[in-house]
Amino acid sequence: MKYSEYYEKYLKNNINNDIIKVEKTTTKYKPNSITQVINKKGGIDRNYYDGNGFQYKQISNHNHGNAKRHPFGNNGEHAHDYIWDNDRLIARPVRELTKEEIKEVEDIL
Repeated sequence: MKYSEYYEKYLKNNINNDIIKVEKTTTKYKPNSITQVINKKGGIDRNYYDGNGFQYKQISNHNHGNAKRHPFGNNGEHAHDYIWDNDRLIARPVRELTKEEIKEVEDIL
């Protein structure tokens, strides 16, 4: 793969993990991967997948246009943890970013 092709498909976060640019978020993807979506209004969502390809976390640098449900950080930046019951997503609670997560995604904050 040429460097230009690599750059078109992959980014790096602040701790040097590969991030795959995608057009939309899915709850199942390549195991142990991180994807990134740039939304129509410019917000960025990073999606984290476990060893089985199930999404376990999403970090957003915006409030999804819903400041009341995402009253975190300077711009509504927050995380959603994905909770599964076998193959069924049962919850997606929202929370403030940890210090480690802020450092990891500093490039999009």
